[in-house]
Order: sequence, then structure tokens, then C-alpha cells
Amino acid sequence: MRQFFACMLVGAMITLAPIGAAALSYESIITFTPQGDATDGQGPTSTDEADGNRIVVRFETPLNTGVVEFDDLDFLSITLFGSEGFIFEDVAIVDGMATPLGGVQREIDFDIDFLFDIELLTTDRLVFLDNDFELFASPDSSGVVYNIFMNNSQFADPADRFIDVVRYVDGEIDLARSVVADGADNFSVSSSVVPLPASVWMMFAGLFGVFLMRGRSTRAA
Repeated sequence: MRQFFACMLVGAMITLAPIGAAALSYESIITFTPQGDATDGQGPTSTDEADGNRIVVRFETPLNTGVVEFDDLDFLSITLFGSEGFIFEDVAIVDGMATPLGGVQREIDFDIDFLFDIELLTTDRLVFLDNDFELFASPDSSGVVYNIFMNNSQFADPADRFIDVVRYVDGEIDLARSVVADGADNFSVSSSVVPLPASVWMMFAGLFGVFLMRGRSTRAA
């Protein structure tokens, strides 16, 4: 009987292995040197790297080929760091649903925008990122939040590739940074793919196989 259940469990794990292999986690790291004004004079600016010089984007999607858009995401987090460490994190999508920011509910197809090209053979796979658009003009928003917008299209003129990082406090612009990829070394994106490995399932299957064989040899002895 023990052999029967062990065999059934091994078979189930081997069957489920492709499911684990299909889910992928990605991480993109954006490094930048702040410059310019992201708000056309609507708020104070900062070129201090303590106010932000690195963005870590983590997301999960069932897709393993093609282009990943906002509605393909199961999870999305955007974390801003400065030269002195952590500044802000926006967990924007959880279980495929957009989360509120500053107390205001967002919609994936309106507020959160995203484009990641798995097929690109470069590290610049993260093409477009926006955790909001017009939400922060709402008088209902509260607390300190950041609007992070990036256009990293491989087909755009270098002057059109940029990052805007704008801080809002209770719905009002508090600080702004803009980064333009003008040919200088002030804007780079690197991406890595971290699959949820089927090898984990296969490892358990192998362990149960060893358990099964040991049971046979023990009885034979």
C-alpha cells in the first residue's frame, strides 16, 4: 500500500512540474542620475542622489514569451532607493488586482501602465513603466507617494527615453526629478529572469523514489 501511494505522489509531482516551470518572476533594476525638472516648474526639483538614484521593479507573470503588459501581471512592486538607502515601495498589483496608493484606488488599465519585452536579447527588456497617471491630482490622496514614469523604448530617440520621479505629499507635488537618456551614462536598465524551477518538484519526486527503493531493499533483506 505504501508503494502505491508513493508512486501516486511521484506521478503527481512529475505531472505538476510544468506548472511550476510556467510561472516566472522578473526583476529589473533602473539606475539613474537625477537631473532636470519632471513637472515643468510645478514643484521644487532635486539632483541629490539621496532623493533617488535606483529603482527596483519586481513582477510575476504566467507568460514566458512575447510582450508582457499590465493586464498580464500577477504581481508588481516598484521600490525606490537613494544613495542613503530605501525610500519608498509601491506594491502596485497583487494577485492580478491593482492596489490603492495614497488611499485612492487605481485601475490597471488606466492608472498602471507596463510593458516588458521578453523577446529582447538585451537587458533593456523593461520598456515602459507607470504606477499612475493623474491619480495624484486627487484631493482624496494622502501621505507621501511617488509617481514613477519611464519610457525606455528601443525605437525612441535617445532624448525621448526618460524617467520621471515625482514625490507627492497629500496630493501636492513636493519634489521632482527627471532623467533623460541623452547619451551620457545617466540612465541604465538591467533585467533578470528568475523562473520558479520545476527542479524543485523533480527533487521531491527523486526523494520519494529513493524512499520507495529503500523500502523494497529493506523488505528484500
